[in-house]
Amino acid sequence: MVSVVEAMQLLEVARAERPEQRTTGLPALDESTGGFDLGQCWIVVGTPGQGRSALAAQWAWLLASQHGFTTQLVSTKEPVARVATRLAASVAKVPMSHFGHRGLSGRDPEKLRRVGPRLESAPLSIVGPGELSIADVDMDELPSSQVLVVDDSHHSGGMCPQRTAALAARGHLVVLTLPRYRVVSNAGIEPTWADVADFILDIDRPDLLDRTSLRPGEADLHLLRNRWGPTQSHLVGFQGHYSRFVDMARV
Repeated sequence: MVSVVEAMQLLEVARAERPEQRTTGLPALDESTGGFDLGQCWIVVGTPGQGRSALAAQWAWLLASQHGFTTQLVSTKEPVARVATRLAASVAKVPMSHFGHRGLSGRDPEKLRRVGPRLESAPLSIVGPGELSIADVDMDELPSSQVLVVDDSHHSGGMCPQRTAALAARGHLVVLTLPRYRVVSNAGIEPTWADVADFILDIDRPDLLDRTSLRPGEADLHLLRNRWGPTQSHLVGFQGHYSRFVDMARV
């Protein structure tokens, strides 16, 4: 048992020991959430095509390369080559279409060559469809990590709310993407996920189905659940050709 004064002193020690803010890469979202930290659970929802997979790959790369966390990016649907394409497009700023039948052109090879060492040295691994990871089961022979990002986690046999909470309690930072209807309904946020999640983020791109939208290339990130502060919405840019979300000041 500790007094309130002792608790405040412990808080100051924890604040002093924490390194610089672990950014999400989106300043407005950092302001609302305080950024990433180990032991948290983030859930990203949205209807198909809104960019859940893009944000999952973007955050997995950021957490590994910028914050130095050992990170597993689990793709339950997309093949590993597709996930690698997302990462390369986002990091090197090479359009995703150039990795397909069109082929690399212009400065693309030079851009990829320059980021090659960064891609190789980042403590990031990709777990493809059908492969086991700590998202599914605890096994000594499976590699562990500080960060677990699971895209389309409803296709993973192990990522139920209870296991997600257990992983976060063990100090992992867990980021899940899920279809919106599995987390949010007309009645509100599904209670078991609301209890587990520190943050629930709903992606909405106004131009996804409306070619005449007056907001091309924009996206709203609706913070539906914030354990530590207010729920609000943030405007960001979506660069689909690079498979990434960016601060509007950079668009």
